[in-house]
Amino acid sequence: MLAIPAKSPDRGGFAQDTLTLTKRLDWEASLYKYIKRKYSAEEAEQHREQFAQVATMRATTLGEETSSDRRATTTTTTTTVGSEAKMRALAEYFRLLCAMELRFDADELRMHFVWRDAYSHVVKQGESDIKFEAAVALFNYAAEVSLYAVRSHQLVAEGLRVACNLYQQAAGLLEHLSDYIRGCPWAARTTIDLSPQSLSMLKRLMLAQAQLCFYERASLDGMSPKLLSRIAAQLAVAYAEVAHALNTTPLREVTPPVWAQVVGWNRRTYAALSQLHAAAIDADEFRYGKQVCRLALAHGLLQGVVDESERRDERSRGATETIRANYRDSFAKVASAYAQACKDNDVLYLEVVPAASTLEHIQPLVVSKPTPTTALTAPLLATEDPFVFIVPQATRALLVEYDELERALVSALQEQLAQAVAHGEGVLRDNDLPWALQAVEADTGEGSPRRPAFPTGEGSTRELRDSIGVHASEGLPRELRDSIGAAHANGGVPALRTEVAKASLLIKQCATRAAEVGELLALEDEREVQMRREFGPEWELLASDGAATITAIRAVLSASEDKVACAARLYADLASGFAEAATGELSMLELSMADLIDQLPHAGGSPVAKLPVFRTLREQLDQLETLKTTRDALTLRASSMIGLTRSIRIERNADGLVGMILVDTPKEEQGVRVASCEPDGPAAKAGVNVGDIILKINDEEATFHQQASDLIRSLAPAPIDLFVQRAAHDQSLINALIYCGDTPPMDVVRAHLGKFAPVQAEAAALVSEYERVLSTLVATNAEFTQARISDTECMEKQEYLKRLRLAADTYASLRALASDAVAKLSREHATLDEQFERANEHAALRQSERDQLRIQKDEEAALLTAHQAAPMRAPTPEMHAPMQAPMHAAEGALGAQHGALGAQHDADPPERKRLMDMGFSRDQACAALEAHANDLSKAVAALIGSADEDEDRTAGALAPMAPGTAPGAPAAAPVRLSTRSGTLTRNGSFRLAGSPRTALPPKVQQLVDMGFSKERAAKALAEADGHVDSATNALLSTFADPT
Repeated sequence: MLAIPAKSPDRGGFAQDTLTLTKRLDWEASLYKYIKRKYSAEEAEQHREQFAQVATMRATTLGEETSSDRRATTTTTTTTVGSEAKMRALAEYFRLLCAMELRFDADELRMHFVWRDAYSHVVKQGESDIKFEAAVALFNYAAEVSLYAVRSHQLVAEGLRVACNLYQQAAGLLEHLSDYIRGCPWAARTTIDLSPQSLSMLKRLMLAQAQLCFYERASLDGMSPKLLSRIAAQLAVAYAEVAHALNTTPLREVTPPVWAQVVGWNRRTYAALSQLHAAAIDADEFRYGKQVCRLALAHGLLQGVVDESERRDERSRGATETIRANYRDSFAKVASAYAQACKDNDVLYLEVVPAASTLEHIQPLVVSKPTPTTALTAPLLATEDPFVFIVPQATRALLVEYDELERALVSALQEQLAQAVAHGEGVLRDNDLPWALQAVEADTGEGSPRRPAFPTGEGSTRELRDSIGVHASEGLPRELRDSIGAAHANGGVPALRTEVAKASLLIKQCATRAAEVGELLALEDEREVQMRREFGPEWELLASDGAATITAIRAVLSASEDKVACAARLYADLASGFAEAATGELSMLELSMADLIDQLPHAGGSPVAKLPVFRTLREQLDQLETLKTTRDALTLRASSMIGLTRSIRIERNADGLVGMILVDTPKEEQGVRVASCEPDGPAAKAGVNVGDIILKINDEEATFHQQASDLIRSLAPAPIDLFVQRAAHDQSLINALIYCGDTPPMDVVRAHLGKFAPVQAEAAALVSEYERVLSTLVATNAEFTQARISDTECMEKQEYLKRLRLAADTYASLRALASDAVAKLSREHATLDEQFERANEHAALRQSERDQLRIQKDEEAALLTAHQAAPMRAPTPEMHAPMQAPMHAAEGALGAQHGALGAQHDADPPERKRLMDMGFSRDQACAALEAHANDLSKAVAALIGSADEDEDRTAGALAPMAPGTAPGAPAAAPVRLSTRSGTLTRNGSFRLAGSPRTALPPKVQQLVDMGFSKERAAKALAEADGHVDSATNALLSTFADPT
């Protein structure tokens, strides 16, 4: 039996990192950097355990240690993994890689997977694609399955059953691998083992060996010769196909020669055995001549196989003794049958032996087929995916779109319900309801058009009247009385007038403050123009970054002015409405409740209230009120489906379990997170989703997962009430989008929005019922109006209640408008105050910088005047050398402005080119070399801010003396000259313009990030002509040397 050879990793594979090279592929470090770069450092820290899990899974499949192991010990340990455990590990690793491929951007991972060819370990392939790593894992999984099948292949029923299933499983894996690789960008450059020819050949080989297991099992069970003959014939066909592939380029050059030899021998062996079983059929049917012919054919085929396998030549050297013994046994069986058949025919039957070409063809019977890989390709469950809470960027964009559609759907549903109720309220107003009913009621409060009808009976009537708050001494309907009471409690009309005046004052204050901020910014702009005109680029170098601050203030100011303008328009509506209502309907609210009740006309009730139509109309109004209550509950239910928090009750199953697994949240977050929910379990049925945060369990806070689990268990078997913070999105939606495959993502989004279908159906039914009751009520009201048409006193009461309701509603509307306007204007006034303070602080800072620059320029002018007026002493030889460099620096700095353009066109000297290779600009390189007389080392030190302190002190000590200075007195401060390219400091050294304010050049910074000092980094780069890799190697080779 032949097993698929496994691929091995190339130990020279490397993680593509700009700074770090390693010979080992490090999942942990690469994933950490990727998550930190693409998401956040917090998420990267939270998933360290998951990163290690991926590395451990890969190490298990290879039998090597992880990077965590390598950090713990310097000794390499190799883990021996059993076949079954290794198969499970490879399957899990493949599924995890498939999930990671959908979640992570392979290009951004910056990893390079390098694997050697399974046939020739010299040849290797490396790709920066997770799919390549997954393809290799699948190939090795098939190889491990085939190896386990070979080990299980024994001539016993159970061994043959296990081996047969494993061979077919390996064939299914290879078939899936072929489909998986097809379409990959690297499919055309695979090593031979992953080529379509190789995968096809290996799949046929596995199916052939599965067919062989069927044949051996049929032989053990004593199946009919006809069945055995057909199975063996298919074996010969299958081995013929494999042999053809092995003898074709490119497999012929890479596969072991013994493979083609053994497969060819097997083809002839099972062709012979097929003839052996067919000969038995001929004997049973008395066709003895054909029997002898078939046995002669089988004898010839097996004779050749035995002779070739016993030669021990180059091609058959790899064949085992077990294989040769099998051939000899088969040949002995055929030879015995052939001898007996010849003897019987020669002595007894005397039939003519036909030619082999005239024999009937044996129809092959295929009984082996690849096992489907459905379980292997199924999406990971939440409990299996370590990165379940990392959502790809593309999926996040789809989730944003889903949120918008979800909100739009709920908004449309609420609008539908609100329009239906608003239409009903309009119909009621047009029919003078409920005032018409209230007008015919007695002051004893005989019912209420918005309350259920009173039950009959002595004690129940008074009790229900008391519950709805209608008393004989009050006379007004409870709802109206509550609205008027609320208006009085809020201060009535005077308080509303005060709010309107406050809004007007805030508008003026906001406008004044906005103008003040604008004036400050305009003044600062004028001063900025003046400083640029006076000092030019020198002001830009010294001044702080004020443009960003001013831009931010202007942006806030503009937004605030827009909001104030919007609030002003709101105030205009408020002021006009209040002015119109103050002399009209609002005047009624200036009366007390007692006065309003006293003015209520016709307090004795009307006979119309005793008619059946009155009670019918009240019942229909009660139905509308009930439907409105149902509308409110339905609206709240739809909102809760997209809300942040919710309360959930979970009923336990028969075992007292709730069907969810909890994990801890990060330290800074509250509650415990739901890691997984059992499908159709109690928690899932109650509406708990993966990713939800459980804040409370039966009003007790959930602090960590063990405490929460213990609490849930302690409350058994009673149901539990959870207060849950909803996950940002349903995990099932996230997984559906990630694993959507060829399905358009928007189809997935629309399908998930189907969860609102029941609520939408209920809303449609509610609107339909509301319209039906409303139309019936209009007809009933027509009959009621006809009955009371002659009752003029009731009409007066109806009008009074109608005007009183209008006054209460107008007050509530104006009060809400006033409160909204005052709140918005107060916020904007506070914002403008904050921006005014910010603009003042910025102006003060800039003024300080302007004063500082002017003082500095005055000092430099005074020092330069003093230096020019001082008599020059002849320099001594000792002074000449140290003074030469500062003099050259000053000359070079002053002349840099005139020579910069010409230098752009000259060929760069070697020293300048080396500095530019290190990442410095041309101007910086020129200025540094001029300041240090083309001394490359000193120029590098100056550029990275590490000038030699001894040189500074010497230059300061030898600075020119001011006039009248005693010989022993301290030297005067040297001059400080500024140029476009740099500054000659007071001690005579040269500092590049802007160099202390800027970061190191990128190449130097790379080496500094690796832990080297900036001086050593610059020196190494200078010696390596600016090549980072060469500089890195040079530094690493001398890293142990403290010098």
